[in-house]
Amino acid sequence: MRYSLAAVLLAGSVAHAEGIAYKSGATFGFGYTFGGSNITTLHYVDGQTQNIKGGGTYLFKLGGEVRLRDYPIDIQATVGYHVDNDHASNAEVRYTRWPLEAMVYYRLPTSGFRVGAGLRYVTNTNFSYVFEGTKYADFNFDKNFGYVVEGEYFFFKTASFSIRYVKEPLSIRSAGERYKAKGDHMGLLMHVYY
Repeated sequence: MRYSLAAVLLAGSVAHAEGIAYKSGATFGFGYTFGGSNITTLHYVDGQTQNIKGGGTYLFKLGGEVRLRDYPIDIQATVGYHVDNDHASNAEVRYTRWPLEAMVYYRLPTSGFRVGAGLRYVTNTNFSYVFEGTKYADFNFDKNFGYVVEGEYFFFKTASFSIRYVKEPLSIRSAGERYKAKGDHMGLLMHVYY
């Protein structure tokens, strides 16, 4: 979180130093994501299955934004919590990670739309599996860099919907071997700005 807020404060300081008019504020976002490799597949006694995906499923993010008044440019930095999990009466599987994102947006003229692109740094990626109180799996993936492209529509001045694509590699080292998977995903998000 401190890296995200520091990036926004730095952007604001640069804008102020150069005499550029800007507005800064906070943002909160949440949404649903889908895609990526199967991390595992759960099998239930009734025959149903559930996939835990490398790009799923719920994303929450908090951060700050600087909007330049004289240019159609916005700079945003956030820290997020991204999770895919499932549970039964006697078991729980959880796949979590903490993404840090730095985005630059271009506001389209008089439309309420903006488009953006940026970098995503993912840390503390963990997979755990507990069955009847016993932990059968608990391992961490490597830290990784990815990128984000996003289109956003403001239906109010302080609220928006967005659709995004994230390219995100996954890798883990086990028994001296490195295994790779995909965390690539699409996402539908809602944002609130303060």
